Amino acid sequence: MTELTVETATEVIRDHAVPGRHEDLVGVEVEFHVFRNDSPQSRVPPADVEAAAAEVRSDLDGSLTFEPGGQVEISSNPSTTAREAIVRTARDLTLVRSACADAGLALVGGGTDPTRLPERVNTAPRYEAMDRYFRTRDTGSPPWAPDMMCNTAAVQVNVGLGNGTAESRWRIAHAVGPVLVASFASSPFRHGVPTGWKSTRQVIWWNLDACRTRPVRDGTVPDKDVAACWARYALDAQVMFIRSEGGACTPITRDLSMRDWLEGAHDRVPQEDDLVSHLSTLFPPVRPRGWLELRMIDMPPGDWWAVPVFLIDALLRVDSVADRVAEICAPVSQAWLVAAHRGLEDRKMARAAVACFELAADAASDPDAAATIRDYGEAFVFRGRTPADEMLGTNVRSGVR
Repeated sequence: MTELTVETATEVIRDHAVPGRHEDLVGVEVEFHVFRNDSPQSRVPPADVEAAAAEVRSDLDGSLTFEPGGQVEISSNPSTTAREAIVRTARDLTLVRSACADAGLALVGGGTDPTRLPERVNTAPRYEAMDRYFRTRDTGSPPWAPDMMCNTAAVQVNVGLGNGTAESRWRIAHAVGPVLVASFASSPFRHGVPTGWKSTRQVIWWNLDACRTRPVRDGTVPDKDVAACWARYALDAQVMFIRSEGGACTPITRDLSMRDWLEGAHDRVPQEDDLVSHLSTLFPPVRPRGWLELRMIDMPPGDWWAVPVFLIDALLRVDSVADRVAEICAPVSQAWLVAAHRGLEDRKMARAAVACFELAADAASDPDAAATIRDYGEAFVFRGRTPADEMLGTNVRSGVR
């Protein structure tokens, strides 16, 4: 393994963010809370889902993994089109959901667990160390970390960097981020109680650990270089844990940025594996990993999870609309908490969301994609509503056009 300096580490980070060779692909990851039908307040450990899905596991096209609270995550393989990624994921989801149903388990959408208190049931060393790290830094009352780890669920859309368009897609992904938060807000509850926020999930992540959960590109840094932005962010972020050769993870409970570690602030000399592990513990709304991960979208209820995939595919991968997306989103591009709090009740956010949905529907080359985007628009966005409003049963203004 290779020992690192700040300079060599910067190059490693840059290569991970924007490798020399990359393909223009798209993928999706969907997360669901798991409930036991005969005991809805109990947690379901991953082993129970593994047992239920054992017979279909080899039939899955993508992967099945588990979050700390037992949330199921189904991830597609990279695809050349959004439609292909959605079809693959939908097939895997049907297999897993059916197998779980036979075992008395239900997969439930929503950005936050609708009723249960957080409880960690995944005991992987990484999550043990993450839990201990956050206990030393979490100032929420009640603390934010248990909810982030155990009670949140998202749709993550992964988009390739394109052919010479990485900086444009990076810029647009950040500009449209608050619009995505607002349009798909589906988490008005925490521990079964209304919070007054449309996306409580966004609030939880925002308040948790700013050095690793706030946006990389926040409008204050003029540098448009994706890799340079990411390197600066990663070097300044606190180290969460250090892995040993045996697989154990030792949490770091004092201030130790990666930059400090590289400059000798810890007895152990960091190596490339340590740096790669550190990168995996950073969770900004847009994360570059050789592609762009858009991580800010609440898992909506029902089967609406395909909508953000089609929407983002049209807004980020159709190069001819990039400038128009930036123009539409400029008034709200920094309004992450406004989006989480008010959703589409905020007039500026509502106007931007309507314009983005209409632009994406027009730009989509796939007729089904355009129809799906418009269907969601008619159900929510064009009426100034979000899934959170439906969950709360609230009446908000209509006619945002």
